[in-house]
Amino acid sequence: MSSELVPVTAAVVAPTGDGAHHDDVVRQLEDAAAGMRLLSEAITTTFAGIDDAASSVYQLAETAAALNVDTSTLADHRDAAAVMRAAHGQADHLASKAQDMAVLFARTADEHSADYGPVDEAVKAMPVPMADRSFYANR
Repeated sequence: MSSELVPVTAAVVAPTGDGAHHDDVVRQLEDAAAGMRLLSEAITTTFAGIDDAASSVYQLAETAAALNVDTSTLADHRDAAAVMRAAHGQADHLASKAQDMAVLFARTADEHSADYGPVDEAVKAMPVPMADRSFYANR
């Protein structure tokens, strides 16, 4: 039965070429973590003034109401303020999720290093070259 599995396993492994190298995986995970942190900061910075703008628009609506401006204009201003606040809330949520993803990418990089770092170091320190992948295909 194991002989039937070998070709299937070899076929699955073959398209990966050399496979993923430890250093590349860790670097890509660290890059992803940094990218998500930057995204979170960019979202937070971009939407930082939205609450102030929403308050200003709402205050304009209150001032306009005191001046007996038509209700349609007042409603438009209040709606605009509500939309701004809702957008800010969604942006905060998105920034929080991006930060969570950054933490998860960083943790995954650390855990990958802990799991495979010693193996990678042992392979790099070997006095002989690593056997070709095909050598391990039938094991």
